[in-house]
Amino acid sequence: MLTASQATKIDSKSDLTELASQLAKDLGFSIDNLARWEAKRDRFIDDDLAAIQSTLPVVNENIIEEVNEHLSAETQTDSIEKLGNEASERLGEGEEKILLMISEAEGINNVQLVHLSGLNSTRVGYYLDELRELNYVSTGFGYNVIQYYLSSKGREYLVKNNLK
Repeated sequence: MLTASQATKIDSKSDLTELASQLAKDLGFSIDNLARWEAKRDRFIDDDLAAIQSTLPVVNENIIEEVNEHLSAETQTDSIEKLGNEASERLGEGEEKILLMISEAEGINNVQLVHLSGLNSTRVGYYLDELRELNYVSTGFGYNVIQYYLSSKGREYLVKNNLK
């Protein structure tokens, strides 16, 4: 079963073939005409993918740079304070990075978060699960995928910890 926290590169021939093989195995059928599959896969990548991507919400590529700069500055200035305050309820750096990215977008999906953060899909999925459990993010369904949104509690966290 594919869940919201799993992702693969849809512009990669080998990743799409691996996905098709896994789906065929899980659903109990075989890909009888491999040449036909490869032709359709290649047409999808070459022709259809750009059209699909153009319908997705645009996420500013500068978000990752801003988040990394902010986290780097915070790490330098607050490292001593963090060590002295072990009882603090701060999130880890990864969770804060994802939370900041979500705060910059009006709905972002896990594939976009993987792409922008440079983290692997498992780690992003883990961070999203943690943030949802803490009610820092909410989910909705848009563009046929699960979208993540900053909740009021997440916004409060960012403000109280001087991240926004």
